[in-house]
Amino acid sequence: MAGGIRKHGTHRYFLATGGITAVSAATAGAAVAIYDAYALGNSTATGSIGLDQVTEVISEINLTFPVTYTGQATNFNTVSVVQWSATGSVKNQFSIAYSAAGVTSTALTPISFQSVTAAGGQTPPNTGTGTVSVSGSLATALPWVLSTGDQFGILVVSSGTGQAIAAGVSGSFTVQAKGA
Repeated sequence: MAGGIRKHGTHRYFLATGGITAVSAATAGAAVAIYDAYALGNSTATGSIGLDQVTEVISEINLTFPVTYTGQATNFNTVSVVQWSATGSVKNQFSIAYSAAGVTSTALTPISFQSVTAAGGQTPPNTGTGTVSVSGSLATALPWVLSTGDQFGILVVSSGTGQAIAAGVSGSFTVQAKGA
């Protein structure tokens, strides 16, 4: 059998930021997962089985607000989905600035990032007039290739004093074998 047993097929990571208060801190909220490329639960590459050689990717990303969230012109938040390297540098990032009243997301309606291209500028479903900016050292469209120790998650950054998101933001990240 190729690869580790736990990596058989597609799997999802579910993340949630928890409630976010209006703060002037740069990072108002975050939820992060660390990608584990080791087979059968080994914690290091020195285990008897070692690294799983199956390359995996993040193939789908969806965000959801538990309550309707509407942007505002000042003191707003930018909501991002991010892939960091094992050393913490940003590899890929999709961001939506909730910087106007027209940028709104309906409660319990997914925001899907599948249509985002490397150039950015698309308006994903459930973002009103919001558009996606794409950044990072790779700045690619999905799928995002994962490497051992990569981290991925949701990041909420404040502008000014920010804007409260009482119920936070949740998201699902679908991970699967490359090419599957």
